[in-house]
Amino acid sequence: MKNLFRFMFVATALVGAMSMSSCEPGDDTTNGGEELPLVLSTVGGKTSIMADGVDAIEFKVMQGDDDVTAISRVCATENGVCLTMDADYRYFFSTSTPGNHEYHAYLIKDEMNADHPVSNSVFIEAADPFAFDATKKFHKTVAFFSFTATWCGPCLLMKNGFDLFYQTPEYSDTAFTLNFHLSSSDPKVSSNICNGFFYNIIDDSRFDNPQGSIPYTIVGLNSEITGAKTNVAQNVPVITALYDAIMAAPAKTGVAMTSSIDGSAIGVNVAVAAKDAGTYQIGILLVEDGVKTNQVGFTGLYSHTGVLRDSKAANIFGEEFATMEAGQVETKEYSFDIDPKYNAENLSVVVYTLVQNAGGKWLIDNSVKVPVGQTQEFRYAE
Repeated sequence: MKNLFRFMFVATALVGAMSMSSCEPGDDTTNGGEELPLVLSTVGGKTSIMADGVDAIEFKVMQGDDDVTAISRVCATENGVCLTMDADYRYFFSTSTPGNHEYHAYLIKDEMNADHPVSNSVFIEAADPFAFDATKKFHKTVAFFSFTATWCGPCLLMKNGFDLFYQTPEYSDTAFTLNFHLSSSDPKVSSNICNGFFYNIIDDSRFDNPQGSIPYTIVGLNSEITGAKTNVAQNVPVITALYDAIMAAPAKTGVAMTSSIDGSAIGVNVAVAAKDAGTYQIGILLVEDGVKTNQVGFTGLYSHTGVLRDSKAANIFGEEFATMEAGQVETKEYSFDIDPKYNAENLSVVVYTLVQNAGGKWLIDNSVKVPVGQTQEFRYAE
């Protein structure tokens, strides 16, 4: 009898253990012994991205209440190519190819089975960042080229004047200032670049700064501000008048761009759209914001914006971009090396287009300043 009780006790324990093993917490992938279907979705419900190779979308695979992304494949329906899972067991999709992209998922354990079950399909729309609407007028932005130095006392007066100017919301969206630090006043950049740009201006007959004094600001390569007024507020009407003169003429070109960091290099893809047929030049600069240095006239460390770091052209007048027909869009790729002294998080790429006036002089037509890693589509006037 004792043996019989011992046998019944062990059998009961085994049955209980088996029952527990088949009802583990979180195991909600079956329904009556049949696996629940896989459901593919995107995190946040996002279904569209910019086809710039940077903007991305994250996929998630669910089976019942269980997140099974880590044990699933997410693949393109068109060609069967699967995404690569990252170190955190996530799937991200980005592309440089505009259009609709269809994806589905399946469990890794089933991939050797040709008839394995798959999830629903998810469609991602990738928009062309360089799409151009020739019926609209371009948004125009004015770039102020300010030649300055950290040892220059009056330069702070002009900097403060620009600060007041940008307090008007309209100007902060349609203008920006680039600072070219002269004569080794910035240890992070070769003074040869800034000085070279400065002497391009000094030697040009359009401008009247024979002594090479600073502060000195060029607007559109056709007007200038020499010196600065002691009363900071009095600098604002001077800046505003030149801004208004430049904005009076509609932009003939639009600029779109993408950029990304790959190791110690920045890749830049630039698109220029032309309203009129002609030959266009382009300037491409790498600038840094939030550069904290000493500045004569300021107590403590002054935070400089738009400080020149590098240029793809040898002079301020840029380089030839393309000869274009009316309504044409032309694209080109460029790259910058990232010096370890730069703060990569504060870098932006500046692109400005140039057109020739009746006298054959190159003038800045339009410009954009875009943080590295972001995309700028063609912008249009409202």
